[in-house]
Amino acid sequence: MNTKEKSGILITWLFAKKFGFVAVYTNGITQKFFLHSSKIESGAPAVGSVVYFNVSPVREGVLPSAIQAIIVPQSDDKAGL
Repeated sequence: MNTKEKSGILITWLFAKKFGFVAVYTNGITQKFFLHSSKIESGAPAVGSVVYFNVSPVREGVLPSAIQAIIVPQSDDKAGL
């Protein structure tokens, strides 16, 4: 069972800067979370991957940050063809 607070999709990853953004879609609303490579517990960042994570305490004027992230590898839809 997943014990993470949120799940979303990795929509951007900047390999040179070691960070990206996760989008969480809920009831037609998109919320974005900052994700730094140091906050990834397992998995490798790839745009389109599912990310399970907790949220760091929010500071005013700063995008919320994903912490304790687990990235699930993308499945290859063409496998076996």
